[in-house]
Amino acid sequence: MLNQLTRFVFFRFMILFLLPLSCFSGLAQPSDSQTRFKVEVSLVQVEVRITKDGRPVEGLEKKDFRIKENGKEQEVSFLDFVKAPSRIAFESETATDISSGSGTREKTASDSTVQPPPEPSWIYLLTELGDSFEFRRSAEAIREFIKKEFRPGFYISLGGLPYTDNKEMLLATLDRLEGKPYGQGSGITPEITHLQQLEDMRRIAYAISIGENFNTIEDDLAHESMFNGSNNPRIDKAPMISVETVARQIMFYGQLAIFRYMDLVERMALLPGKKSIVLFRSGLRMDRDNTPLMERLLATAVRNRVSFYTVDARGLDVATPVKDSRTTLAWSSTRMDRNRPDPMGENNRRKDSEEGLIHLAEETGGKVVLSSNDLGSILTRVVEDSHSYYVLFYYPTDISNKGRFRKIDVSVPDMEGCKISFVRGYYESKPLNLQSANERMLSLKETLHTSISGDLRISGEPEVVADIDGRPVLFLSLAVPAEDFKIDKNKKKTEIEAELLLQITNHYSQQMPLYQNAELKGTFTRKEFSRDEQPRLTYQTMLPLAPGYYHLKGIIRGRESGIHGIYDSSVVIRDLGDSSVPSSLILTKYMVPYNPENEKDIAGKLLSAGGNVYYPQADHEFRKGDIVYAMFHVYNATPEDYAWAAQGVAQVGLLQNGQLVKGVNIYGNPHPEPDKGIISYALMFETSGLNPGEYTFLAMLPNYPSRSEQLLEENLLIRE
Repeated sequence: MLNQLTRFVFFRFMILFLLPLSCFSGLAQPSDSQTRFKVEVSLVQVEVRITKDGRPVEGLEKKDFRIKENGKEQEVSFLDFVKAPSRIAFESETATDISSGSGTREKTASDSTVQPPPEPSWIYLLTELGDSFEFRRSAEAIREFIKKEFRPGFYISLGGLPYTDNKEMLLATLDRLEGKPYGQGSGITPEITHLQQLEDMRRIAYAISIGENFNTIEDDLAHESMFNGSNNPRIDKAPMISVETVARQIMFYGQLAIFRYMDLVERMALLPGKKSIVLFRSGLRMDRDNTPLMERLLATAVRNRVSFYTVDARGLDVATPVKDSRTTLAWSSTRMDRNRPDPMGENNRRKDSEEGLIHLAEETGGKVVLSSNDLGSILTRVVEDSHSYYVLFYYPTDISNKGRFRKIDVSVPDMEGCKISFVRGYYESKPLNLQSANERMLSLKETLHTSISGDLRISGEPEVVADIDGRPVLFLSLAVPAEDFKIDKNKKKTEIEAELLLQITNHYSQQMPLYQNAELKGTFTRKEFSRDEQPRLTYQTMLPLAPGYYHLKGIIRGRESGIHGIYDSSVVIRDLGDSSVPSSLILTKYMVPYNPENEKDIAGKLLSAGGNVYYPQADHEFRKGDIVYAMFHVYNATPEDYAWAAQGVAQVGLLQNGQLVKGVNIYGNPHPEPDKGIISYALMFETSGLNPGEYTFLAMLPNYPSRSEQLLEENLLIRE
């Protein structure tokens, strides 16, 4: 029998730990008349730049343009022209004093009366560089751009920070990023970054060790799930794989980059006006299996008027031929010769690595700079392209969607000697039943980021425990009521197939979000619905994660119907290697005896206490009459913790509306394991005597008067 805490003790600790939460609002965007077109799903927008003798051509009307899609002429519904600012003046420049007729003078602040263009220009400066030298060279180009060419109407995001038109703030941010690439006060530390990189390497090595060599788009989405939709772990422990083996997965890293750019384009899609991503990168290799993903990225960018301006940050790097008189035909076949410098091979590899940069820029209406040390020239092109262009709007006459590429051709018949530039086309969407496995996964990811659907009611509970080596592991349980899939509950037997994509983002890391996908299947009978048990389609996974604050976002979508729902939550992964640190408090109705002979039952090892295994469930909802099981661990327990546990009691209680619920018998005891450094607490109580409603379960940690964290708590709901 357990000792129950007094109301005074509970209130004391609730006051200490019920802290207010705060949130940050997103970027405030200027209003713009162009946003009215964003609701027109079938409306196509095409940016067109027309120049003659190097000068922009202005004053054209709708009737002057001819636009064709797949060879068929389309009607131009709307036409806008984005003018250049009427006057540009910088304090550091000199200009002729018109009033005096001649001579020069320094401009003053009053001279800088410049009207911004009718559309804002959003510029995202993205540096993904291989070494500090490339970063310094790119930073200097950006600094010169901000000082000399920054103009009204520009909103710039530097280093992933919020967009701003404050020049001084941008220069200060650049100085900070150049001195400390991780940023000051951002919450990112070298230790956290190092841990995240180690976890990424371990995760990739794990996938390689079980034969998943990332040869397809699906394989890119991390398959670390040890449950894989069931309670059967896939593998005990991955063998060690060298970093060199992981580094050879070039195509995999290319996919990571494209996914990252997809995320960025989708976020920028909500902004009105001209949108540019300036990418400084040491090459971007294109592989055949990455082509569908690249096409999806290009289609999303073109539809949302996002242009890529790409720079090979390696600059002008000429390979020097190596002369060696000893080289003979026989020598060239030896292993030693294969390790000697190969200028021709290096040149070919460099060209291969530039293919992705070229493709991104050319297909989205941007520009590319290769083999040049003048990295700032790309920013000059961004400035030139930020104004003096037309935006054509039209509704395609062909409204079918089969995933085809639609070629666009724009001309001005009555204008001779003009140069016309525009994007060459876009990819239409494709219905689910026509999509390949790769395309389904990509559309699932796109829907994850753009939909707020609540058609499927997804419940989920993240729990954190330590693995056998003391590292944190996230257990995530998800569930959807079967009836949400709009099935016939009177049918004798119904099968439901769904697909899931889970995104895990570390808020304090610059690493790519982790993705996990799975297929969900369930068979439901008429009898299950008649018992009013609300049968559910469920999913469980176990993920090793580095300490940090994580955002969890997932989508579950019916395979045939396309009906879907979004799961959105956050979880703190603490360092479980610290002294006397607790796991999550698990509340569940699923408890089974632990079988120590089953060596593959990793979940059983990590979730066991007192000879039983407590499997997490997707919510903390229980029916009146259920038995509620509670379990948690204390890792790296101190002698004081063991002395406390030796009393043989656990101080726990149940509250409702802030009041201690009397008469509830909570059974259980602490289970010390000094050889493992763990104290496990296994508890249970009945709900038959409780009224339906919301409750809070509280459990005091051992030796709590001297701890900074003194209790664990979880909310639960009891239904009739």
